[in-house]
This record gives sequence, C-alpha cells and structure tokens, in this order.
Amino acid sequence: MFDVADQVKDNESIELWIAGGFWFCDTWISEWTSHPNFSRPNQEDYDHALELIHNLAYFLFMRESPYMDDALRQQAKG
Repeated sequence: MFDVADQVKDNESIELWIAGGFWFCDTWISEWTSHPNFSRPNQEDYDHALELIHNLAYFLFMRESPYMDDALRQQAKG
C-alpha cells in the first residue's frame, strides 16, 4: 500500500479503483474484525496494524505522511 500511495502522490488525480481499495481496507477491516469473537493473538499488534492501514490511507488521500519523519515507510516496509 505504501508503494502505491508513494507512486501516485504527485499525480493530479487518483484512479477510482485505487482510492476505493484504500478506503475499503481502512473501513472494512476494522468493522469486520470488531466483533468480540474475532481471534486476536496479540491485541497490540492488531491495533498497530489497524493504525498502519489508516495512516496509509491518509497518506494516499492527503499526499503527506501523518508522521514528521520516515516512520510510515519504515513501518509499512517492515
């Protein structure tokens, strides 16, 4: 997701299928996994993953990282 957002950040517009995919990941995953029976081996990792997905969507739509440094790229790329 980071690579796609980084590639299109200087484009005048974003293709609808790309924007839709980022929006879908940011909203659907958190809604789908919010029920109490969803298995979360480690709540901290789960919360971090949801935050990362949200921040990647923010990066795509706002064209800037929500962080001051290179932390978003480092987190997304591992």
